[in-house]
Amino acid sequence: DFLNIFNLKSSKEFNEVDVKNSFRLLSKEYEREGWIKLDRVKEILTEMGVTDMEVVQLTTQLNALTEDGYFNFEEFVKDAF
Repeated sequence: DFLNIFNLKSSKEFNEVDVKNSFRLLSKEYEREGWIKLDRVKEILTEMGVTDMEVVQLTTQLNALTEDGYFNFEEFVKDAF
């Protein structure tokens, strides 16, 4: 399911609230509310068996929302819906 988050525009399976709640779970690992460390997302994708190339493809779109190694998931979700 986590992988489908990155294909929100083509997925009818998730709504905005579902996606925000999923990211909020990860965000609790950090002090910056609404932000997740990009390296953590890459780590999770790798643990799920996603290839290095796929990780790069999936996270490239997050780079525009990155600041100091964190990305703003609120902006990512807002742009996706």
